[in-house]
Amino acid sequence: MKLTLRLTVTVTLMMALVMAMLARLSIDRETTLIEADIEHDVALVAMILSRAGVDDAGLAEMDRFLWDRKADRLHVQVVSANTLPEATWPPDFIARLDAGEVVTERRHHDGQEWVHATVRVGDGTHRVEVIQSLESRDAFVSRLVWTNVLAVLLTTVFGALFTLLFGRRIVGQRIDALVEQTRHMGRGVFDRVLVVHGNDEVSELGHAFNQLARDLIQVNARLAEAATARLRSQQALEHADRLRMVGQLAAGVAHEVGTPLSVIGGRAQLIARRNAEGERDHTDAGVIREQAAHISELVHRLLDYARVVPAQPQPCDLRALVAETLDLLAPEGHRGRVRVVADLPDQPVRARVDPRAMRQVLVNLVLNGIQAMERAPTPPAADATLTVRARVTPTGGKNPGAGLAEVSVIDQGPGVPEDLRPHLFEPFFTTKAPGEGTGLGLSVVDRIVTDHDGTVTVHDAPSGGAVFVVQLPALDA
Repeated sequence: MKLTLRLTVTVTLMMALVMAMLARLSIDRETTLIEADIEHDVALVAMILSRAGVDDAGLAEMDRFLWDRKADRLHVQVVSANTLPEATWPPDFIARLDAGEVVTERRHHDGQEWVHATVRVGDGTHRVEVIQSLESRDAFVSRLVWTNVLAVLLTTVFGALFTLLFGRRIVGQRIDALVEQTRHMGRGVFDRVLVVHGNDEVSELGHAFNQLARDLIQVNARLAEAATARLRSQQALEHADRLRMVGQLAAGVAHEVGTPLSVIGGRAQLIARRNAEGERDHTDAGVIREQAAHISELVHRLLDYARVVPAQPQPCDLRALVAETLDLLAPEGHRGRVRVVADLPDQPVRARVDPRAMRQVLVNLVLNGIQAMERAPTPPAADATLTVRARVTPTGGKNPGAGLAEVSVIDQGPGVPEDLRPHLFEPFFTTKAPGEGTGLGLSVVDRIVTDHDGTVTVHDAPSGGAVFVVQLPALDA
């Protein structure tokens, strides 16, 4: 609104100034014309009287006639002017009279301006002066001034109203919309679209605001992604630090707990041998030995996770590693009523891996699949199958020409809920019942695969269950 008022005041002042200048020019022009007409009339009367040869009596009668006819407007007076000494007149004035010209001049009498027209008559010893007051000019100019003042005022007022109305519509409202858009953007609301009409500079500014809002939305999205990535990195660093501490603690615990566990297990075995099978002491000794073995396994897994073992990568055919692993775990599958099969291509699936570490990855994934099928709400069917598939995908990896060496472990268990998948590879996270798992198996898998510049992911199997996919940079066959 302030801009509209300033615009209105500026336009109004300029309009008033232009109108005043035009009025002044008009008044000056009309004044000049009136004065010229009056001087012409006075000179014409003087010329006619000088040519008519009128005597003094006739001049007096003409004077009375003109004075009576023009009393209300012109105040014309005719006199015989023979009394003033010519010595008081300018030489050029006298020269023009002697030449027979009608000489006009202006004089002031009683605070009023008069036009005098002088001409010689007869033998040149007499002069006739026709005198007319400029009061009519002053009255006309006064009326013209007031008329122009009124016209300027009316034009200024209507021009101000017009400018205010259309300035508010064309400029004010659009500027207010831009200001409101700026306030919304200042509050972080960038999805509000400014409606823009026209193609002038204000419209271009509106389009620029809309583009700025779109750019800010993209920038905010990128900043949010960067903040999320930074938070994930920070959490990963904190997690790595916790794992380092766990490794240090595990190394100390292994030395302190390993020997007592061996003693406990050995003594439990002696007790079991001294008592017949079925007796209470024999049964209790078996329970003690099983729990000691479970603790020992947990300690060794902690050590395996924390221990940095130098990798010995070498070119390997993953088909052979899959076959060896399935031969090793076939008894586990039989006990769980699960048939473990391999789906291997005829062509080699070669990757540069540490065979020992990759066997550990396959063992952990296959055992997890078998246990998931055993924990299903319904017991595994007679044809329940866990499939391990190896293949080479055509794209991806650090060597796009060779593609990716991919190993998939496909079970027919209950699957992995979406909300648990982000935590599935975290240490000590498990979906098993208490006492059945340590929560380190999949975290070890993730660490080994990452060390081999690969990835491990999980998603739903087409026929139900879960699919764990390990992808590694492939080597040319």
